[in-house]
Amino acid sequence: MKVAFCVLVAVALVGVYADNEKALDEFDYDSLLNNPAKLKDAVDCVVGKKACGELEKFKDGSLKRLTTNCGECTSEQRAHYERVLSSIKAKYPEDFAELQKLMKKD
Repeated sequence: MKVAFCVLVAVALVGVYADNEKALDEFDYDSLLNNPAKLKDAVDCVVGKKACGELEKFKDGSLKRLTTNCGECTSEQRAHYERVLSSIKAKYPEDFAELQKLMKKD
């Protein structure tokens, strides 16, 4: 019984992760980067400063990319990752410092 429950939970988590990855792949990054308020909300969501609202579905995937330094990313995902981080670093250096605390240390 416990094994079956664990398997069901694992399958559900894999499905959620896949949905989050797909949502991140289909996300309109230009819209995020061209809207300072939305970018700030996204950063605050990821670092846990405020509720995520509509950005909740992106939080887990974003955290995974940060904590692995996008180690499992495709070239397209890495390009988005680097572009977003570069924009945050330029526009919100204090918030970028908070994100760096979450990033994988090499």
